[in-house]
Amino acid sequence: MTTGVMPAGGRVIRVYRHVFGAAWAGWQWARGRPEGAYRRALERSQYFDRDALRALQLRELRRLLVHAYEFVPFYRGRFDAAGFRPDRIRSLEELRELPELTKADIRAHLPDLVSTRPGRAVERRTTSGSTGVPLEFFLDERYRTVGEAARARSQSWYGFARGDKSVHLAGSAWDLPRWSRRQRTLARVERQRWFNLFDMTEARLRDFAQGLERWRPDFIFGYASGLHALAKTTERNQFRIRPRTVQSHAEQLWDFQRRTIEEAFQCPLIDTYGARESSPIATQCLVRDGLHVMADLRLVEVLDDEGRPTEPGQVGRVVLTDFTNYAMPLIRYANEDLASWREDAPCPCGRTLPRLAAIHGRSSDVVRTKSGMRIHGYFFMFLFYGAQGIEQFQIRQTSLDDLEILIQPTQAFRPEFITELKEKIDAHTGSAFRVSCRLVERIPATAGKHRFTISDVPFE
Repeated sequence: MTTGVMPAGGRVIRVYRHVFGAAWAGWQWARGRPEGAYRRALERSQYFDRDALRALQLRELRRLLVHAYEFVPFYRGRFDAAGFRPDRIRSLEELRELPELTKADIRAHLPDLVSTRPGRAVERRTTSGSTGVPLEFFLDERYRTVGEAARARSQSWYGFARGDKSVHLAGSAWDLPRWSRRQRTLARVERQRWFNLFDMTEARLRDFAQGLERWRPDFIFGYASGLHALAKTTERNQFRIRPRTVQSHAEQLWDFQRRTIEEAFQCPLIDTYGARESSPIATQCLVRDGLHVMADLRLVEVLDDEGRPTEPGQVGRVVLTDFTNYAMPLIRYANEDLASWREDAPCPCGRTLPRLAAIHGRSSDVVRTKSGMRIHGYFFMFLFYGAQGIEQFQIRQTSLDDLEILIQPTQAFRPEFITELKEKIDAHTGSAFRVSCRLVERIPATAGKHRFTISDVPFE
């Protein structure tokens, strides 16, 4: 069985990682967070055969459903209305008897979605709001601890361990450490450096990259757009930054971004998929042929427009059930993301967790015409691929008839590109849109993320 782990460095570094890892585990245990025990269980379950994994999922699902019926008013009403008995569920497929939980449901019924079970501390959080409106949710200590164990497991797939030099490009206030004296000390001990994407300018990026060249980090973590910006700054200034691995998270990773990032840092880029309300969901291993779903922690469905499971390669809507958050259970939660399954075949890494072929963005990344034609953001990516003189762009559908294109040009921009762009869009869509283009000095990010395609037309 091969794991494909990257080399871990010299003997001194290996000793430091071992000592720091032991100290961290002891500290977590003292705080009532048995991360190590969860981690050991996850190390085993990633190699379960299909029957053992499904048995684990069914056991965790039944436990969650029984809790939700007993302590969560929203689900008690929903289960009773559907005639659903959680204690009698005998297969994973029976879960599809329940309606999907939408973001509108959460906003309308938030108080009734929080567990009333006594003695369980809960923490209020919000999503980043990159789609327009932040979503409020609650989590408990177990969710946080299991999530940390899951992240540590997947990061070990490409050789990362606590104590390795790491850079974090933070795109949200929740991602930034609270810089108390204890937090500053912990960051130094963990050998971390942080960069705030909310304050990203070319000058600040250049100074940060220059510092990284001297510091020589082992790993870089960040939003795809932040990593892409850092990679371009690195190439423009000919800095030499050579981490062992770069990891992208929390944002759609496009092929052109991957190429630029890997060329700039001369190392593999690992893509991960998660959401603030349920993370991690799936992660690439070093084989990088699909993303392994954390199926021992979550049940992921990919469904077509009629609610039926999709075939491998078919793009569908993501609907997930999180086994780990009892403070506010997410059962058949439609998170508005799009994904597709990979063909069911053994991964050379040896892990048996099922694989998604790709994440295809959000439903709001899809542009629609009056005739019902759907145009994914990938189409517009190809239109801009290789175009000179463009620092950034964004396509926004404001109505069924109108597309607005924002372009942040550089000195090498060709004005005739706008005419060429409109002609290609007309040819592909049958002149379905009124296309307007504007040159702007800057295209602002939302919650630290840059969205290349946005549709304000509801997805149906």
